Amino acid sequence: MSDQNFQIAYQNLNPAQKQAVNLIEGSVMVIAGPGTGKTQVLALRIANILEKTHVNPSNILALTFTESGAMAMKKRLAEIIGHSAYFVPIYTFHAFCNQIIKEYPEKFIELRYSSSEENGEWNFNEMEAISQLEKFEILEKIIDKLALEQLRPIKAPYFYIQTILKSIQSIKREGINAESFEQILMEERKALELEPKFNEKTGKELLFYKQKEKNLNKNFELLEIFKSYQNELGKRSKFDFDDMILFVIKKLETDSELLLMLQERFQYILVDEYQDTNNSQNKFVTLLMNYFENPNLFVVGDDDQSIYRFQGANMENFLYINDLYKNIKFVVLKENYRSSTNILETAKSLISNNEKRVTNVLGNIDKNFEAKGKFKNEKIKTQIIKANNENSEKFFIIDEIKNLQKTGVNLSDIAVLCRTNKDVSQIEEIFERSNIPYQIEGGIDVLKDKEIQKFLKLFDLIGNINEDNFLFFEVMQFDFLNLPIKNVFEVIGTDLSILKNLLKLIQEEEKTEKPNLFGLEFGNEISSKKKDEFVEIKIFLRKLLKWHKDSVNLTLSEFFELVLKESGFLDFVLAQSKHVELLIKVNSLFEYVKNINRKNKNLSLNEFMKSFDVMDKYNITISEKTFYHKLDAVKLMTAHKSKGLEFEYLFVYKCVDQVWGNNFSRELIKLPSFSSQLTAHSSQPSALSSNNELEDERRLFYVAITRAKKSLYLSYAQKYLQNGTEKEVIPSIFVTEIEKICEFKDISEIENSVEERLKANLKDKDLDIHKSKIEDFALDKLENFTLSVTALNAYLYCPRKFFYNNILRLPRAKPSYMAFGTAIHKALEIFFRKFQEENKIPELNIMIETFENAIKKETVTSDDKERWLKKGKDVLTLYFENYKNEFKVPIFLEKFLRTYLEDIPISGKLDKIEYIDADKKTIKVIDYKTGKFHTRNDIEGKTESSTGDLKRQMLFYKILTDATPGFLFNTQICEFDFIEAKDNKFRKEAFELDLKDIEDLKIIIKETMQKIRALKFDKTSDLSKCGTCEFRKICGR
Repeated sequence: MSDQNFQIAYQNLNPAQKQAVNLIEGSVMVIAGPGTGKTQVLALRIANILEKTHVNPSNILALTFTESGAMAMKKRLAEIIGHSAYFVPIYTFHAFCNQIIKEYPEKFIELRYSSSEENGEWNFNEMEAISQLEKFEILEKIIDKLALEQLRPIKAPYFYIQTILKSIQSIKREGINAESFEQILMEERKALELEPKFNEKTGKELLFYKQKEKNLNKNFELLEIFKSYQNELGKRSKFDFDDMILFVIKKLETDSELLLMLQERFQYILVDEYQDTNNSQNKFVTLLMNYFENPNLFVVGDDDQSIYRFQGANMENFLYINDLYKNIKFVVLKENYRSSTNILETAKSLISNNEKRVTNVLGNIDKNFEAKGKFKNEKIKTQIIKANNENSEKFFIIDEIKNLQKTGVNLSDIAVLCRTNKDVSQIEEIFERSNIPYQIEGGIDVLKDKEIQKFLKLFDLIGNINEDNFLFFEVMQFDFLNLPIKNVFEVIGTDLSILKNLLKLIQEEEKTEKPNLFGLEFGNEISSKKKDEFVEIKIFLRKLLKWHKDSVNLTLSEFFELVLKESGFLDFVLAQSKHVELLIKVNSLFEYVKNINRKNKNLSLNEFMKSFDVMDKYNITISEKTFYHKLDAVKLMTAHKSKGLEFEYLFVYKCVDQVWGNNFSRELIKLPSFSSQLTAHSSQPSALSSNNELEDERRLFYVAITRAKKSLYLSYAQKYLQNGTEKEVIPSIFVTEIEKICEFKDISEIENSVEERLKANLKDKDLDIHKSKIEDFALDKLENFTLSVTALNAYLYCPRKFFYNNILRLPRAKPSYMAFGTAIHKALEIFFRKFQEENKIPELNIMIETFENAIKKETVTSDDKERWLKKGKDVLTLYFENYKNEFKVPIFLEKFLRTYLEDIPISGKLDKIEYIDADKKTIKVIDYKTGKFHTRNDIEGKTESSTGDLKRQMLFYKILTDATPGFLFNTQICEFDFIEAKDNKFRKEAFELDLKDIEDLKIIIKETMQKIRALKFDKTSDLSKCGTCEFRKICGR
């Protein structure tokens, strides 16, 4: 650890920050307002623990709410303590729970395979995460099946479906299972029975009673749906995102051994963004800490920034932990290093209108923040912009940003925040037309992109080629198809029968294998001067017919990749000025294709296209990944997405009533209170009053405006276009609460020019406004890049091919032979896992049945599946018979390791690890190989055809095991186990590892990573590698 870096950083802390850093023992709660340096405090406290207690970095656990928060903490810690930072576990809650499941697979047997109650046989049954699309499909079936009265209206049976899904998510996030939910509802029913039902004077049923009774009945129907939903997930071997933490909580509650191991391992726990944790996350932390009366728990948060109430988070977390740990110490960070004094005054004036605050409940908490940063003395007040209409408002934002740009302000220092994604889309349009580079945080919906829509229309046409489909005329004019016709309509008009007849002609030609004399059938229909163009149409139709056949004979993933390349769409994408943005969208779509195909191996093209109808019905999106590295563009985002970010210049758009504040929506299903599961402070019903809901909205607005560092603009119009007509609106209540200390900005000049500007064509089509570079995208990908031996070998083979595959990730379907290898590996893993459990050699059928189930889960064609099933059974039978008397109980199976070689993250999954000497803890790492057999000389790189990949692999595994903290074994031998016999003989090749070879590979790893980080992706100089390369056309070789 760099003591000098720590001391310099520590001396720069203010007194409250130092107090928080110094309190390394016991329970501590830090109230950290916006911009008060909480990330620095968290990082320095970890450093201080390592300095003062000498515990291992792996004994400290830091949990946060978002991936971006975890990454920020890792980076800050590395700046302070250097290499040791890489070994401090810093996770989101879900990522940590996933890590526990991966690290202790034997403790989560039920998530991986099951045994039949009838015959006790084990079946591979690995659970998978469920997609949003599948959730709605399951719920539709459940709603159709159950006898529902409240939650299935006759005229709109799926009216409640989105509310039902949200309610189930809320229940899970509060750590409630179906049994507990039923108990809560029974208590609600008992309480309702004690309340008066009729008016004493009129004898009529009381309205409030009737409403409560109706809502309770809705909840009981929700309970039945919840039970059926969970049951259906189990049948399908699926789990949703919220189940993961519940799996781990349940295991910790019933498995004292696992709980104790984790408690002994993690002696210090830090939780960031504590206000955003929900009941299940709180329960998880409590379980890890319950071994100690006054645990070393450090939580950081701010109740005024609790904006994820819909995720089960609320202020009661602070009250809960205060009740739970009586000796807890409080620290309040009040010095703000982000915003100007004027912006802080604006924020204070706003949030002081909230009653539900820690300062009003716990007492002795002073949250009057003081500006201490670079912009503390900025004189400009918060600017309020009152526009006549929404066009004036948008033009103001555009003009102000252009003016800022002229003065030298980087566009990346500017952001526009909106309340909803719909508002983001509205403001995006004016940026697109005004040639201002912009980027949408969180990614836009890929399916809204015009180029993606065109590509999918081609798929639609392929699937319905024999229908009377006027989509022909639209698709044939798509630019990426590059058909050399000026206008399809000039050639054949709009007569669909000509195309239909031509399709029949082509089909007859293919059947008879005899070319038809062109023109005989169409004689006078086509003029001679257009016959050349007509030939091109005929060629295209021939392609369509081929693709139609391919769609039946290939898996969807393979078919998608084929059409992507053969249609010219991939080349078209890479030739565009905004190729990076388009490529991200294509990759996002391809990931969806692979996922949906993996879940349904026999998915047809038409079924695939129908899935988009369901997605549209329930507003399911395919979001592209956003990258930010060095991209100089204005950031457009919702207020929720802005959490944790900061900008010198901040615009908050559409600050009107019912957008920001008073945006109330009646709860279609009002859930009972779950808060009492945690604390006595939560005795009030969870159904929010309008005032509480307004306070939630005010907190969100508070988070939005406190992102600003130097200048804050709050804009609104008096009229907005709704359903084709202008509707008058009033400013947000939040604007009225702060306007006395703000300044109204005159935009009369803009108002006077609106009509003229609307008539003008604002979009210069010849101007390239997309400033993003391929380097920006690559650098962003490398932010979280971990070097595996496969990636290392790929780079050494050809840096340019590595770039296409590993960085750009050009769409590729999984080759069929790799699916076979994956299934073989799974068969051996489960076989030896059972060997571990029972300490006796399992029967052959365990291996065979696991392989069969695994290959059925792979995305391969029916022909390939049959071929691999036969081959796998033969291969595994021979393997079992040959080695059954030599099998040893392994120590680890499919052991995933991730660590660092200096500052280089490296990782790998080791197939099997066996003891050489248990007393000395020396081990042998075994890697299974299917396919081609390699001689010993070939492995060692001594033959002419050898790539050296296998030798690097075993040396890499040695480096990986040696560098992993807590892996207390010494790798002495690496062995390649060739699963397929050659000439009826099985071979294993074992190697003792040479120290010089290991050190040489370390140098290669460092040099390779240095080149990758420098974005050196040159083409290979060995042209013999280019002949069969799938990227040869793109590469230019």
